[in-house]
Amino acid sequence: MKNDDGNTALHEALFALHASTKNVNSLVDLACYLVLIDPNVSCHQNNAGKSPLCMAVESGSKDILEYILNALPRGDGLLQRLQGKSPVHVAIEHRKLDMLRIIKEEKEELFLLPDEEGNTPVHFAACMGYIKEVRYLLGIKSSNCASARNNKGFYPLHIACENGHIQVTKELLRKWPDPTELLCNKGQSNLHVENVVRYLLKEKCTDKLVNKMDKNGNTPFHLAALHGHSMVVVALMCDKRSNVDIQNYQGHTAYDIFKSNVFSKDQQIDVNDRNLKASGVKDNSLEVDLKNSENPKQFQMVRNTTLLKN
Repeated sequence: MKNDDGNTALHEALFALHASTKNVNSLVDLACYLVLIDPNVSCHQNNAGKSPLCMAVESGSKDILEYILNALPRGDGLLQRLQGKSPVHVAIEHRKLDMLRIIKEEKEELFLLPDEEGNTPVHFAACMGYIKEVRYLLGIKSSNCASARNNKGFYPLHIACENGHIQVTKELLRKWPDPTELLCNKGQSNLHVENVVRYLLKEKCTDKLVNKMDKNGNTPFHLAALHGHSMVVVALMCDKRSNVDIQNYQGHTAYDIFKSNVFSKDQQIDVNDRNLKASGVKDNSLEVDLKNSENPKQFQMVRNTTLLKN
């Protein structure tokens, strides 16, 4: 039975325990008794999407967490019963490594549970940039969550790059020495993300990715030009491994895309144009009608001419 907030009696007992400084032992006994009567109620979410199991993690109630985990079944039976947020995700969110250790010891299968977007605990920790949690999760050998894709086809390494978490990226690269295996569903690798490109270019293991094409034939250089990442354009242009003359499947070089997107038609020839040509980039004289472009906002690049000087 639930109240208007979707709370069970166990929810309310845990709320009272969290807010009280008196009668703590009695409230703990009450919570454990409610778990004993019906262990499954520990998995029921309220209107806020929280189960008593997650509340125990969030509040740091080790005794109650251990009691709940011991009362629940193991394996798929537990994963099918659990509603709302994963207790592992909650522990990561609140940076409670001690709670993660208890969950691992009692019910390690919970580390396999993704959220509604398919993000595993490693995805979540990588997104937050929590290096200690990432290292701990990568050390759980029985879990394959570190090498799983989310619903968008991204690995944790993509998420770390996207959010600019260099330390997490380094840790994940140690896990996968060959990042060419880490192509997402669109065929784009971690090198297509702006924030940590400069770090990745320093790593020998990324040699194969510098000119790697996605499903549209675009290299990282093409995509940097397309999405307005001017600093990435500069970094790739200065990297000796980068082949600036590669054409995508539409016959366009990265410079074609860059030129058509940076400059309006009456500004096609200027100092930036000459600087790019001086770097050895070929011009296929592509013209794109920005007004008819599907994503014109993506083509707004920094016009600071100093960025393109050698």
